[in-house]
Amino acid sequence: DPERLRSLLGVLDFTPNEMELPLDFELEPLEQIAGLEANGWRVESEDEEEVVCAKRGIKVTVTIDSLRFSGFDIEALLESGEESKKTQQLVSGAIALLAPSD
Repeated sequence: DPERLRSLLGVLDFTPNEMELPLDFELEPLEQIAGLEANGWRVESEDEEEVVCAKRGIKVTVTIDSLRFSGFDIEALLESGEESKKTQQLVSGAIALLAPSD
């Protein structure tokens, strides 16, 4: 519920700058590079434990058991408007790209 989350962030005077999504399955971070690059993400660092990619100022960090997004106003995911829509599409596209396809 975006409105309740926005209200909670306001009450707590909390402005998150990072969002982490724990996964209930395991990823091989290095195996995600080809798909990310094919979708316009630029690899900034890579090793067996973690891959960090960036696109339009947003970073996604892929680990074995989580995806972490940073570089944007998290509250933008809750708003409408063209810039917010672009951020929402970028984040949701990365999540869809990295989700298992079975």
